[in-house]
Amino acid sequence: MGSLESEKVYFQNGTRVAKQDLEERTDVAKALGQNAAGITRRLILFDGQCRLCLGFVAIVTGRDSSDLFRFAPLQSKLGQDVLESHGVP
Repeated sequence: MGSLESEKVYFQNGTRVAKQDLEERTDVAKALGQNAAGITRRLILFDGQCRLCLGFVAIVTGRDSSDLFRFAPLQSKLGQDVLESHGVP
């Protein structure tokens, strides 16, 4: 068995890419910051008009004891900017 790092598969905009070819998303990563353990927080986009999605956000927020996730509605400026940066209309 190889190391876990060698078994990872990376995708960008729906296309498989090598790790060294990944574009850095430092602007969003910097804005999200890090949790107390030094792990970069993750941004989850959700439909801000969907009650099921809002329920999901409430559940994850309540259980995110490691302060790992941040949320943005797809309809927000940030949500639209992230989608645009990934080439999603």
